[in-house]
Amino acid sequence: MLKIRFTAEPVRLLIFELSASPVVDLAGARMRKTLHEALQTAAIEMKVIAAHGDAREMLRADDLEDRLGLIDRRNSVAHFVDEFRSRKV
Repeated sequence: MLKIRFTAEPVRLLIFELSASPVVDLAGARMRKTLHEALQTAAIEMKVIAAHGDAREMLRADDLEDRLGLIDRRNSVAHFVDEFRSRKV
């Protein structure tokens, strides 16, 4: 979080691309949940994309899908960046 606070341009979107992570354990899911809570206080949106089935299930079990929106294997970074930009115009 410290590096995010001192960037030249404010960070407004953080995307976790998990295609290379077939598994997320409970500690990883909880870390993302805690990070999401911290990012919310800084008005930074967080998304998780390209998560494999087991990883999606663990993230859903920790209520991350309810907090972040659909966690899907098919959406891309470009999709969420375009969606984010269209809302910020």
